[in-house]
Amino acid sequence: MASDPFLAASNKRKRLDAEDDAERERTSSLIRRAIALVAANPEIPATSLQPVLGILAEAHGSALFDEASNLRSADQAEEWNWELSKEQISRLSEEELTIWKDVLPCRVALAHTGIKIHPVNWKMPVLDLRQWQVHIPGRQGTSWEGGVYSLDVIFPPGLSEDLPRCRFLAPLLHPNTYPSGTWGYLPFPEISTSDSPRTSGAWAKSRPEDPARFAKLLCSIKNLLHEPVLDKPSQSDAYTLLKNDPKRYEEKVKEQAIAWTPCPRTGLAGRPILQTLKP
Repeated sequence: MASDPFLAASNKRKRLDAEDDAERERTSSLIRRAIALVAANPEIPATSLQPVLGILAEAHGSALFDEASNLRSADQAEEWNWELSKEQISRLSEEELTIWKDVLPCRVALAHTGIKIHPVNWKMPVLDLRQWQVHIPGRQGTSWEGGVYSLDVIFPPGLSEDLPRCRFLAPLLHPNTYPSGTWGYLPFPEISTSDSPRTSGAWAKSRPEDPARFAKLLCSIKNLLHEPVLDKPSQSDAYTLLKNDPKRYEEKVKEQAIAWTPCPRTGLAGRPILQTLKP
């Protein structure tokens, strides 16, 4: 008898929810135990720690909730098989079919890069192929190693030939990333151009010549993540730190990689808990 995919998905969600509840309870217990140890110090009034306990418990609860939400998205991405149902295909607009032709070569072109990509809402009956999520792994042997970084890609409306907008989940310490997470420098070495990153130019002309142009764009971003272009800075703090104190910059990038350690079940990026706890 064939297994019921909906029942399997339901059981999987229940298991994940149970794991999340157990982890949330364990974290809360650890917080309370740590504060109890501090409260045992006679030099510290116990009453002064009550507000701290409440704030920490709320912060960790919020962090774990965000983490659980992102892990579920990662589970969906793990199951993405590059196939569209007949119903999904029938609902695609001319604009989305054009985007699909740009994205489809990624299935082969990105196979050995470690980069994973999926539509943001791929399990919905009505797809929006204008919005994609990309997971970029840090290169081995660099300070970025161990992290997997989440990049949202949004294609412009209509049949525009402008470059898609690429935005990392902020904050991301990098000279070519704006504080908002938007990637500020979008060259693609395979296509020489002097045009502005936000205009059409060579990008528009490249479609008939290079079907894999979007995959190459993502690979370029991955390369530039590890090799910043200092004459095109978008983030002053990261630029100044790398320019004046490269050693400290690498240390901060390593800390960032730890914060972006991927989900052990999927290998994909999730929102880092460390960022949620920042004041």
